[in-house]
Amino acid sequence: MAITKETLDKARAWFAAAPSLVLDGIELRDYQVEAGWQSYLHDSLVVLPTGLGKTIVALLHSCPLRV
Repeated sequence: MAITKETLDKARAWFAAAPSLVLDGIELRDYQVEAGWQSYLHDSLVVLPTGLGKTIVALLHSCPLRV
């Protein structure tokens, strides 16, 4: 199941408005949203190389985006 534009938009809005995150210029990327969404749907492990935003994926996995 591919991620929809609506889900991407909701993820970006949540990410930008999350009061507990100190973003300091961290940019949310589409592949991070896709990985977080797929890991939520399939309860799976995400493996990415260093520096590609696994922490952001983990935050997105637990965010209230349940579309």
